[in-house]
Amino acid sequence: LYEAGSARRKLFKKTPKPQQLSKLATVLKPYSSGLALHNVLSPAMPEITVAKQRDLEFKAEIVVNATRYEAVGQNKKIAKANVSEMVLRDLCLQHLSAQGDEEQQLDEVEPNSYEALLMTNVASFAVHKLLEEWNASLLAVNWQPTISSPSADGIKIRSQLPPNPTSYVPTSLLVFMVPQVKFENDGETILGSTDQKIYKARARVDGQCFFGTGSSKKLARMAAAQDACKTLFGVEY
Repeated sequence: LYEAGSARRKLFKKTPKPQQLSKLATVLKPYSSGLALHNVLSPAMPEITVAKQRDLEFKAEIVVNATRYEAVGQNKKIAKANVSEMVLRDLCLQHLSAQGDEEQQLDEVEPNSYEALLMTNVASFAVHKLLEEWNASLLAVNWQPTISSPSADGIKIRSQLPPNPTSYVPTSLLVFMVPQVKFENDGETILGSTDQKIYKARARVDGQCFFGTGSSKKLARMAAAQDACKTLFGVEY
Protein backbone atom coordinates (compact mmCIF):
# COMPACT_ATOMS: atom_id res chain seq x y z
CA LEU A 1 0.00 0.00 0.00
CA TYR A 2 2.80 2.41 0.87
CA GLU A 3 4.57 1.70 -2.42
CA ALA A 4 1.31 2.23 -4.31
CA GLY A 5 0.75 5.51 -2.48
CA SER A 6 4.29 6.66 -3.28
CA ALA A 7 3.78 5.80 -6.94
CA ARG A 8 0.59 7.88 -7.07
CA ARG A 9 2.37 10.84 -5.46
CA LYS A 10 5.28 10.61 -7.91
CA LEU A 11 2.81 10.48 -10.79
CA PHE A 12 1.03 13.57 -9.43
CA LYS A 13 4.34 15.45 -9.14
CA LYS A 14 5.16 14.62 -12.77
CA THR A 15 1.73 15.83 -13.94
CA PRO A 16 1.80 19.30 -15.58
CA LYS A 17 0.78 22.08 -13.19
CA PRO A 18 -2.47 23.00 -15.04
CA GLN A 19 -3.65 19.42 -14.64
CA GLN A 20 -2.60 19.42 -10.98
CA LEU A 21 -4.62 22.59 -10.38
CA SER A 22 -7.58 21.09 -12.19
CA LYS A 23 -7.48 18.04 -9.92
CA LEU A 24 -7.21 20.24 -6.83
CA ALA A 25 -10.17 22.33 -8.00
CA THR A 26 -12.37 19.23 -8.12
CA VAL A 27 -11.39 18.36 -4.54
CA LEU A 28 -11.28 21.78 -2.85
CA LYS A 29 -14.91 22.80 -3.14
CA PRO A 30 -16.11 25.48 -0.69
CA TYR A 31 -17.72 23.79 2.31
CA SER A 32 -19.32 25.47 5.30
CA SER A 33 -17.94 24.49 8.71
CA GLY A 34 -21.00 22.32 9.36
CA LEU A 35 -20.72 20.42 6.08
CA ALA A 36 -16.94 20.00 6.43
CA LEU A 37 -17.32 18.64 9.96
CA HIS A 38 -20.08 16.27 8.84
CA ASN A 39 -17.83 14.94 6.09
CA VAL A 40 -15.03 14.30 8.59
CA LEU A 41 -17.13 12.66 11.32
CA SER A 42 -19.69 10.88 9.12
CA PRO A 43 -21.39 8.47 9.61
CA ALA A 44 -21.07 8.96 13.39
CA MET A 45 -21.63 12.72 13.42
CA PRO A 46 -22.87 13.70 16.92
CA GLU A 47 -25.97 15.88 17.18
CA ILE A 48 -25.54 19.62 17.66
CA THR A 49 -28.01 20.91 20.23
CA VAL A 50 -29.05 24.57 20.24
CA ALA A 51 -30.71 26.47 23.08
CA LYS A 52 -31.75 30.10 23.33
CA GLN A 53 -29.92 32.18 25.91
CA ARG A 54 -31.37 34.94 28.07
CA ASP A 55 -29.13 37.51 26.41
CA LEU A 56 -30.89 37.03 23.03
CA GLU A 57 -28.17 34.73 21.73
CA PHE A 58 -28.25 31.03 20.89
CA LYS A 59 -25.79 28.51 22.33
CA ALA A 60 -24.82 25.42 20.32
CA GLU A 61 -23.22 22.37 21.95
CA ILE A 62 -21.62 19.20 20.61
CA VAL A 63 -19.52 16.43 22.17
CA VAL A 64 -16.67 15.06 20.05
CA ASN A 65 -14.04 12.64 21.36
CA ALA A 66 -15.33 13.12 24.93
CA THR A 67 -14.81 16.89 24.68
CA ARG A 68 -17.76 19.27 24.93
CA TYR A 69 -17.68 22.28 22.63
CA GLU A 70 -19.88 25.35 23.09
CA ALA A 71 -20.35 28.42 20.92
CA VAL A 72 -22.87 31.23 20.73
CA GLY A 73 -24.41 33.12 17.83
CA GLN A 74 -27.11 35.65 17.09
CA ASN A 75 -29.22 32.89 15.51
CA LYS A 76 -29.23 29.09 15.38
CA LYS A 77 -27.40 28.90 12.06
CA ILE A 78 -24.52 31.11 13.23
CA ALA A 79 -24.25 29.25 16.55
CA LYS A 80 -24.02 25.88 14.76
CA ALA A 81 -21.46 27.24 12.32
CA ASN A 82 -19.34 28.64 15.15
CA VAL A 83 -19.28 25.42 17.17
CA SER A 84 -18.54 23.36 14.03
CA GLU A 85 -15.57 25.61 13.29
CA MET A 86 -14.28 25.11 16.85
CA VAL A 87 -14.34 21.33 16.43
CA LEU A 88 -12.67 21.49 13.01
CA ARG A 89 -9.96 23.72 14.43
CA ASP A 90 -9.22 21.36 17.31
CA LEU A 91 -9.20 18.26 15.10
CA CYS A 92 -6.80 19.95 12.71
CA LEU A 93 -4.46 21.26 15.43
CA GLN A 94 -4.47 17.91 17.24
CA HIS A 95 -3.51 16.17 14.01
CA LEU A 96 -0.73 18.65 13.26
CA SER A 97 0.68 18.50 16.79
CA ALA A 98 0.75 14.69 16.59
CA GLN A 99 2.93 14.81 13.49
CA GLY A 100 6.64 14.18 13.77
CA ASP A 101 8.89 15.10 10.87
CA GLU A 102 6.69 17.01 8.40
CA GLU A 103 8.20 15.59 5.22
CA GLN A 104 8.05 12.05 6.51
CA GLN A 105 4.43 12.39 7.59
CA LEU A 106 3.37 13.89 4.26
CA ASP A 107 4.85 10.87 2.47
CA GLU A 108 2.93 8.52 4.75
CA VAL A 109 -0.53 10.07 4.22
CA GLU A 110 -2.69 7.86 2.03
CA PRO A 111 -5.28 9.50 -0.25
CA ASN A 112 -8.20 7.67 1.42
CA SER A 113 -6.95 8.02 5.00
CA TYR A 114 -8.56 9.98 7.84
CA GLU A 115 -5.72 12.51 7.68
CA ALA A 116 -6.39 13.18 4.00
CA LEU A 117 -10.14 13.47 4.65
CA LEU A 118 -9.60 15.87 7.54
CA MET A 119 -7.13 18.16 5.82
CA THR A 120 -9.11 18.24 2.57
CA ASN A 121 -12.26 19.34 4.39
CA VAL A 122 -10.36 21.88 6.48
CA ALA A 123 -8.98 23.31 3.24
CA SER A 124 -12.47 23.36 1.71
CA PHE A 125 -13.77 25.27 4.73
CA ALA A 126 -10.86 27.71 4.45
CA VAL A 127 -11.85 28.37 0.83
CA HIS A 128 -15.48 28.88 1.91
CA LYS A 129 -14.46 31.32 4.64
CA LEU A 130 -12.18 33.26 2.31
CA LEU A 131 -14.93 33.59 -0.30
CA GLU A 132 -17.32 34.84 2.39
CA GLU A 133 -14.83 37.52 3.40
CA TRP A 134 -14.27 38.55 -0.21
CA ASN A 135 -18.01 38.72 -0.90
CA ALA A 136 -18.58 40.79 2.23
CA SER A 137 -15.81 43.18 1.17
CA LEU A 138 -17.26 43.56 -2.33
CA LEU A 139 -20.75 44.17 -0.97
CA ALA A 140 -19.43 46.75 1.47
CA VAL A 141 -17.72 48.60 -1.39
CA ASN A 142 -20.54 48.39 -3.93
CA TRP A 143 -23.52 48.77 -1.62
CA GLN A 144 -24.97 52.27 -1.39
CA PRO A 145 -27.77 52.65 1.17
CA THR A 146 -30.67 54.89 0.30
CA ILE A 147 -32.39 57.18 2.77
CA SER A 148 -36.09 57.84 2.53
CA SER A 149 -37.57 61.31 2.81
CA PRO A 150 -37.76 62.63 6.37
CA SER A 151 -41.01 61.92 8.19
CA ALA A 152 -43.23 64.59 9.69
CA ASP A 153 -41.02 64.54 12.79
CA GLY A 154 -37.85 64.92 10.74
CA ILE A 155 -36.73 61.32 11.35
CA LYS A 156 -34.68 59.84 8.49
CA ILE A 157 -35.04 56.09 7.98
CA ARG A 158 -32.94 54.11 5.52
CA SER A 159 -35.07 52.18 3.05
CA GLN A 160 -32.47 49.50 2.22
CA LEU A 161 -31.06 46.99 4.70
CA PRO A 162 -27.33 46.24 4.69
CA PRO A 163 -26.13 42.85 3.41
CA ASN A 164 -26.68 40.06 5.95
CA PRO A 165 -28.53 42.28 8.47
CA THR A 166 -28.71 39.58 11.17
CA SER A 167 -24.92 39.71 11.47
CA TYR A 168 -25.42 43.09 13.16
CA VAL A 169 -26.27 43.39 16.84
CA PRO A 170 -29.93 44.60 16.99
CA THR A 171 -28.99 47.95 18.54
CA SER A 172 -26.30 48.55 15.91
CA LEU A 173 -28.68 47.64 13.07
CA LEU A 174 -31.41 49.94 14.40
CA VAL A 175 -28.99 52.86 14.81
CA PHE A 176 -27.70 52.21 11.30
CA MET A 177 -31.20 52.19 9.81
CA VAL A 178 -32.50 55.03 11.99
CA PRO A 179 -29.59 57.29 13.00
CA GLN A 180 -31.91 59.46 15.11
CA VAL A 181 -33.40 56.62 17.16
CA LYS A 182 -33.67 57.36 20.88
CA PHE A 183 -33.18 54.76 23.61
CA GLU A 184 -34.65 55.40 27.06
CA ASN A 185 -34.40 53.52 30.33
CA ASP A 186 -37.88 52.54 31.52
CA GLY A 187 -37.24 51.50 35.10
CA GLU A 188 -36.51 48.14 36.69
CA THR A 189 -38.21 45.42 38.69
CA ILE A 190 -37.06 42.84 41.25
CA LEU A 191 -37.74 39.16 40.66
CA GLY A 192 -39.19 37.54 43.78
CA SER A 193 -36.78 36.50 46.50
CA THR A 194 -33.79 36.28 44.16
CA ASP A 195 -33.20 40.04 44.27
CA GLN A 196 -32.44 39.85 40.56
CA LYS A 197 -33.07 43.08 38.72
CA ILE A 198 -34.86 43.13 35.38
CA TYR A 199 -34.32 46.33 33.47
CA LYS A 200 -36.76 47.87 31.01
CA ALA A 201 -35.95 50.01 28.00
CA ARG A 202 -37.75 51.59 25.08
CA ALA A 203 -36.71 52.69 21.62
CA ARG A 204 -38.51 55.64 20.02
CA VAL A 205 -38.71 55.68 16.23
CA ASP A 206 -40.86 58.22 14.41
CA GLY A 207 -43.49 58.40 17.14
CA GLN A 208 -43.54 54.65 17.79
CA CYS A 209 -42.26 53.00 20.97
CA PHE A 210 -40.68 49.56 21.14
CA PHE A 211 -40.05 47.91 24.49
CA GLY A 212 -37.58 45.37 25.79
CA THR A 213 -36.40 43.80 29.05
CA GLY A 214 -33.12 42.25 30.14
CA SER A 215 -30.82 41.48 33.05
CA SER A 216 -28.86 44.64 32.24
CA LYS A 217 -29.65 48.01 30.67
CA LYS A 218 -27.65 47.03 27.61
CA LEU A 219 -29.63 43.81 27.08
CA ALA A 220 -32.90 45.66 27.64
CA ARG A 221 -32.01 48.15 24.90
CA MET A 222 -30.99 45.26 22.67
CA ALA A 223 -34.38 43.60 23.18
CA ALA A 224 -36.17 46.86 22.36
CA ALA A 225 -34.06 47.25 19.22
CA GLN A 226 -34.80 43.66 18.23
CA ASP A 227 -38.54 44.36 18.47
CA ALA A 228 -38.14 47.53 16.40
CA CYS A 229 -36.08 45.78 13.70
CA LYS A 230 -38.67 43.02 13.39
CA THR A 231 -41.62 45.43 13.21
CA LEU A 232 -40.08 48.09 10.98
CA PHE A 233 -37.80 46.09 8.71
CA GLY A 234 -38.90 42.45 9.03
CA VAL A 235 -35.54 41.35 10.44
CA GLU A 236 -35.92 38.43 12.85
CA TYR A 237 -33.09 37.32 15.11
